[in-house]
Amino acid sequence: MKKFFILLIVFLACSGDEAYIEPSPVQDTTTTTVQDTTTTTVQDTTTTSTSTTVLKDFIKDWEKQLKDRIFLSNAEVETTENFYKLWFSKYPPNEIQKENFYEIKVDGRSCYRIYSSAGTAFLDEIHPMAVINDYLIDKKLSYAASFSYECNSSEDENSDYYFSTIYLYGVPFYYEEAWWIYKSVPLAEIKYVSLIQIDMSGPSNRPSWDFATRVKIDENDEFDSAPKSRDRRGIFPYDEDYSKKGTLAKVTLPIANGIITTVDISPKDTIRNYEIIYPQVKNHPSQACYDSINTEIENYVTTYVESDLGTEIYRKEIKEEEYDPGGYSYYSWMNLRYEIIEASDEVYSLFLYWDSYGAGAAHPISDPHSFNYDIKNCKKITILDLFDTNKNYVEGGYVGEKYIDIIHREVVLQLCAPETVESCESYAYSFDNFYDEPNIFLAGTTEFAIGQYGLFIQFWEYDFGYSSGEELILLPWHDILITLNKNGPYSDILKIYSQKNELATEYEPEWEFDN
Repeated sequence: MKKFFILLIVFLACSGDEAYIEPSPVQDTTTTTVQDTTTTTVQDTTTTSTSTTVLKDFIKDWEKQLKDRIFLSNAEVETTENFYKLWFSKYPPNEIQKENFYEIKVDGRSCYRIYSSAGTAFLDEIHPMAVINDYLIDKKLSYAASFSYECNSSEDENSDYYFSTIYLYGVPFYYEEAWWIYKSVPLAEIKYVSLIQIDMSGPSNRPSWDFATRVKIDENDEFDSAPKSRDRRGIFPYDEDYSKKGTLAKVTLPIANGIITTVDISPKDTIRNYEIIYPQVKNHPSQACYDSINTEIENYVTTYVESDLGTEIYRKEIKEEEYDPGGYSYYSWMNLRYEIIEASDEVYSLFLYWDSYGAGAAHPISDPHSFNYDIKNCKKITILDLFDTNKNYVEGGYVGEKYIDIIHREVVLQLCAPETVESCESYAYSFDNFYDEPNIFLAGTTEFAIGQYGLFIQFWEYDFGYSSGEELILLPWHDILITLNKNGPYSDILKIYSQKNELATEYEPEWEFDN
């Protein structure tokens, strides 16, 4: 994509203002002091040096009121970049009407492409493509963009806008199943209007830039010509035996070397029927670590079963007092099954699925549990440490826990696949409104396992209401790459995964990870 963006950088970098350039110190005897509403000392606009000090003051204030940043998923970036290939200028200025996307509409208002990039606008949020592709004027001030469209407007409307007309800024981008761009806003709506000096002929405490906010582009058949991102794999379906081994086979590595044995510790001669099996890894090159893991899993399963057996006395009483006298059948059972995601020299990860039913209950209940180990260090993996949760704007990344926005968006896309989010009301609405924890990694009921293809997420049956049914999805590393911690404790594992290009599928593409 870099070749494409050479042209785009040239197009958008030509601003009529020098506001982004730090001027060299120049001694000038024509400077004057001007008192304005911000009581800031500035140089006269006729001097050699621009008003850098007051520009920084304005920018500092402007940054304070920026909206929360939005983040595009990898798939949305892919769609946007496919669009750019069609959007680039192919004709001289006098034939601009022949360009793709020459006319678009925003709120029913027609807007037309223009070649001039002399006008620039402050955006009220960080541009979502500023970091992914450096096509804005300055990466450090990535809340700015240049003219791209001029819109129809009346004389009465024009008086409300900084450049006396309505413009669209920057290049459109794809986000949440729609196309967006930034549009001029009336000066009266600017929160920091007191900092603006409208008289452009005199000293100014800010560059001569417009102000713009994100707006949705009206539906446009031409935009449909931009290739959309690939399909998602979606929820893994059940096999006939109520396992998912068959559907998981294409994206798991149950054992790279060694063998997996199944241990059956099902209690016998009990009121409740038990079928308890769990795996043990044998003859593996990293067997020393696997021995430790085998013991931990054995202890976990044994303790779980022993705890349940402690309630046998109550089941016996209920059966003898309430069921047997009336000749009623008494059904109570507990099962344990497992799915191994990976057993390699890098990672051991698996899900254990507890299912049980108590006599008289409306339905069975499940209790999924996961184990994830870093084999090289023989330690449990902390899933949250896979992600960079504390980048900042200077680095062109996230602030606080904004990484979770991308994770949540990819989760909904997988839950809804092959439908779009807009047509998938059930999961999209439920995830936003009924999923108790705003950070999926802190939910408690949801389990995770990592593997070569990505992050597996196993939902509990009640995460979206009982009828939804224990959804299991996979977030490909490709789709959440921007959230991964390149300096984290598992960066070496991720690096190894990223180099296995032979594993790529139509749902889990190749990806690059440089730590």
